[in-house]
Amino acid sequence: PASWAVWRASALMFGNERAGATAALLFNLTLAMGIGSILATSDSMVVMTSALLLFALAKLYRTQSAIWWLVVGAVIGLGMNAKYTTAFLGIGVALWTIFAPGMRQWLLRPWPYLGALIAAALFAPLVRWNAEHHWASAVYQSSRMTVHEWSARYLFELIGSQIGLLTPSILVLACIGLYLGARSRDRRDVWALLLLQTAPVMVYFAW
Repeated sequence: PASWAVWRASALMFGNERAGATAALLFNLTLAMGIGSILATSDSMVVMTSALLLFALAKLYRTQSAIWWLVVGAVIGLGMNAKYTTAFLGIGVALWTIFAPGMRQWLLRPWPYLGALIAAALFAPLVRWNAEHHWASAVYQSSRMTVHEWSARYLFELIGSQIGLLTPSILVLACIGLYLGARSRDRRDVWALLLLQTAPVMVYFAW
């Protein structure tokens, strides 16, 4: 499902089926997918919901159909049940809606807020379970962010591991794509979507 979503999202955003197929191929050639897809962890679900979120946003952008806001909210809600960090993708969506000129019209309409309510409703059972079990998973996750010792070595390890998982050659192509997108006026909103979906997640991991 993740490969299909990346394929369709790319084809929609760039209006080119070959671009969609290439994106799906490169997606599957990354070490993150090659290794991560065979491990039984919640990360596989997060990858799938993140790809489906990108597809829903691409449909929203191309069709301007309000119903896709509800899909966006549902996917974010499901992703947060797999991993709390999916919330940072929601922040990316909010930033895109605010800063992309073609999306600001939605700020005065109810649909993005209805999507947020759907996300909250799908996440609510997990909140309720935590409340009934002394906030077990919330305490566990927050305890992992406690800093016992600081060293610049950890920052370099983080950057190196991210480059490795993204696969250096594919990362270079991604950076070139973002650069060319920033220079293209007709694709600037698409460039902003990709950048603003990435930035909040990277800020979280760096923190």
